[in-house]
Amino acid sequence: MQFQKLFLGCLFWACVVVSLEGRAGAGDGARLNALFTDRFFTAYESGQCGKNVMGLLNEAHRHEVDVASARILKITNEGNTVFGMVNAELARGGRHVRHGTQRPVEESNWYHHIVLEMDCMVYDFDYLNAPTVTPLQGYLENMFLNEHPRGKFPVGRDVKLRDYRVKIYNAPDYFANPARPAAGGSLWLSGLLQECR
Repeated sequence: MQFQKLFLGCLFWACVVVSLEGRAGAGDGARLNALFTDRFFTAYESGQCGKNVMGLLNEAHRHEVDVASARILKITNEGNTVFGMVNAELARGGRHVRHGTQRPVEESNWYHHIVLEMDCMVYDFDYLNAPTVTPLQGYLENMFLNEHPRGKFPVGRDVKLRDYRVKIYNAPDYFANPARPAAGGSLWLSGLLQECR
């Protein structure tokens, strides 16, 4: 009986310690994934990539998810292709339609695109039709560089690597002052592709 009480007491305190460690950062990636998955269906606004990311950061802050290492990536086209717009290959196909079916992903063009990246994983509300957290390199390849041979706006891999600029912001700084965030630098898409290898 005494041994059983001691065992249960130790088990209880072990659970408390594990729980506190999870709150302190060990499970922040998983917790951010869960928030992203929920918001992908409940809070998505088409054409509002920055607002969608800010909503995710707000929820992360509210739930005490540590996003200190997260970055905001703002992608723009510095060239002349597609009238200076960013050409995406696997963009979310719009709202869900009746009976649980979805529209297929589609090629889209935007003036810019904003995503959240943390620990080399990308959170993009406009990527595919289901919440998909993807490694940075695979995301860049699939979303921008692997063009469909019969796409409406063929730009070319080499042109995108050369002309697409990515401004990088520290996510907590961006969250604190979205109107005037301090840029942490910028890279061409070709440079960003080399990160997280």
